[in-house]
Amino acid sequence: ASLPDHKALLAKAVRYAAGELPLTVQGPGYLDCRMYHQKDRFLLHILNLSAGDEMPSYLTEFLPVTGITVSLRTPFCPRRVFSTVDKKDLPFSTNRGWTTIKIPCLSMQEFLIIE
Repeated sequence: ASLPDHKALLAKAVRYAAGELPLTVQGPGYLDCRMYHQKDRFLLHILNLSAGDEMPSYLTEFLPVTGITVSLRTPFCPRRVFSTVDKKDLPFSTNRGWTTIKIPCLSMQEFLIIE
């Protein structure tokens, strides 16, 4: 059985103990996010696991997720955010060392290059 109150309490405790996290993701669904740093750029891989549960399981279908906002701390002002899945640049904004990217729809996965 899922215990949403305990999940929220644990998440808040981790955020409090860790301080400011370098990556935040807002939106519906269950997403797995991995951020990597290479010289003057960041790589961000987002995997949509919304058709499964929160334990490792097999996905038989992908349920698209819309309205995702990703914010990451960047020590530089990016000039480009590129989606390797859609093969196009994505709009983004920067404010006080944070880069915010809106992903309109995520089907299976997204791999972003922030440089």
